Amino acid sequence: LNPPILVFDIGFQLSFLATVAIIYGTPVLQNILRTKQPGFLNWRLLLLMTLSAQLLTAPLLIFYFDQFPLLSFIANILVLGVIPYVTVLGLVMAAVYFIFAPAAAIISWAVAFMINYATGVINLFAQISLPVGPALNTALVAVYYGLLIWLWQKYQSPDSYWSEGKIYGLVK
Repeated sequence: LNPPILVFDIGFQLSFLATVAIIYGTPVLQNILRTKQPGFLNWRLLLLMTLSAQLLTAPLLIFYFDQFPLLSFIANILVLGVIPYVTVLGLVMAAVYFIFAPAAAIISWAVAFMINYATGVINLFAQISLPVGPALNTALVAVYYGLLIWLWQKYQSPDSYWSEGKIYGLVK
């Protein structure tokens, strides 16, 4: 109803920047670190995706909330691995429910286990958070993003996933 409100919504800004970072920043980090292999259980890819999202959202977090939780990086890596499985199993569970509800209940145990794991990790790291809060103003945030854009353009490879039709080696 009011599209301009999205521009000024902090949650939208952070979600948008994290998505941009994952799509554009992860391949750049792969080029900078010279790694194209996702690693066992995609750990290397998850690490790069998390680092990319953290690099792009950190200035806004500091700007709006005057702090950045350093341990959120580790928490994100630990949680990010289960999120795709929760999503897929949740969709399967919903579809199976319409066919045979008791089978959906069994699937829900796996989904609940993964959600409890993610919630537990989040709660644990929220309790032991180490916030960092350097003072940032609009000019410093603009300079930071300008440097990131310059780095991304410098290290964006012409044979990146865009030209190959692949996303980080996950789609073959």
